[in-house]
Amino acid sequence: MVVLTLFGTGFLVGRARRPAALPLVIARRSDSPLSDGAPNLQPGNNRASGNATATQGALRDLTTEDVYTCGARTKKGTPCSRRVHGPVRCWQHKGMPAMLAQEKLRIKE
Repeated sequence: MVVLTLFGTGFLVGRARRPAALPLVIARRSDSPLSDGAPNLQPGNNRASGNATATQGALRDLTTEDVYTCGARTKKGTPCSRRVHGPVRCWQHKGMPAMLAQEKLRIKE
């Protein structure tokens, strides 16, 4: 009983002395396609529809980027199947040559 009491007392004292949690801060990059203000989703508001169109255009530009597989030789001897943006190697295979031709590494979506 004494051990449980000491353990419980230590736990409660530790919880009471814990510093308060820091506030949550969400930071965005300066080139983010999102606006700084809260979205106004009223149907008759032209500004909200203009922001939505701009945001959809920015997202469309991000999704039309060419996607490739890494293609470098792995320890198993097969081509790496990690997806990368552009004809480059993944973080693990930087500097290694691809096993396949560049046309075969491109992912068609």
